Amino acid sequence: MEKEYYRLDEVERRFGLRFEDLKYLVQESKITPVFYLQNQQYIVGSWFKGKGFVAHASVFYKGLVYLNHDTQLTLINEGRVRALEFGLVKPQNMQHINTAYPFRTPTPNTFMNSWEPLQKQALLEKPIGARLFPKESINLLELVGSLIEGVAEVSQKAKEYSALEKNGSITFEPKSDSEKFEIKDQNQLLKTADILILHQDLVRLGFVKKEPKTISSAPILIEAKSAENEAQKLPAPTNPKKRSNQLTELLERILIANPKISAKAAWRVLEDEVSKDIDERLYDVDAILKDVSNTEIAWQSRYGNSSITKLSTFDGAVSRVRKRLSA
Repeated sequence: MEKEYYRLDEVERRFGLRFEDLKYLVQESKITPVFYLQNQQYIVGSWFKGKGFVAHASVFYKGLVYLNHDTQLTLINEGRVRALEFGLVKPQNMQHINTAYPFRTPTPNTFMNSWEPLQKQALLEKPIGARLFPKESINLLELVGSLIEGVAEVSQKAKEYSALEKNGSITFEPKSDSEKFEIKDQNQLLKTADILILHQDLVRLGFVKKEPKTISSAPILIEAKSAENEAQKLPAPTNPKKRSNQLTELLERILIANPKISAKAAWRVLEDEVSKDIDERLYDVDAILKDVSNTEIAWQSRYGNSSITKLSTFDGAVSRVRKRLSA
């Protein structure tokens, strides 16, 4: 039975993809493992160079997620990883989106740089990361420090205003409540046994052979068709091992994560990616992007070859990748 995704033991049994081969494919950014997580609450946002994580909304999401490349490598090399951030394979399935700031701790803080609300449609048009909803608790050190400062202040005022002390009029201003709270990251323990492989990736890499479409027989009305003419009616066989460049592979990762994204929105994704530090990029795991302007993309292959892709040809490139993924 064809499934949307398969576990590792099933991938090896059905398609002959051993773990060592999978490890190589992950290292070379040719395949992206995914994971199924139960319904959880997340903070979704974007990474910006020099700013860090900018949050947009809190959401609930259940389904497939993926990890950035560095976290993938840690998992396959060490057998487990505590993941802090995820990509949502089907961001359109986000539920209960709330753009109101949900914490008492002011920004910037250790979790986010700022809170910039975005509605669902805007979230679907840009690359976003999903971080598990953090825990907010009282900062005990801050609270104890506040109490000590308060006691010291009262003591000082008692010395200076002994007359007021007798009347019980001495007060002090404690720190605001928000300063006594702190936000702590939550993580998700993932093991190699949790890895899932998408069916479409197995097809793309040639591990799954597409069955030719069956042509129903029709009565011969006038004359028999030649075998050559009948063969021309058959759909052209797909070549899953067709060579592709790294920009195509980058577009594949974007379209897999955002199946309905337009070419214009995909261009904005690339603009966003190139503005980030290399280790913060969500899709450009090979760091091929050098510059993205309003009219062209400058990128460099793993072999050091520099290339330019024009805006005028970008729509066609996105369409080809979309067709290839749906084949």
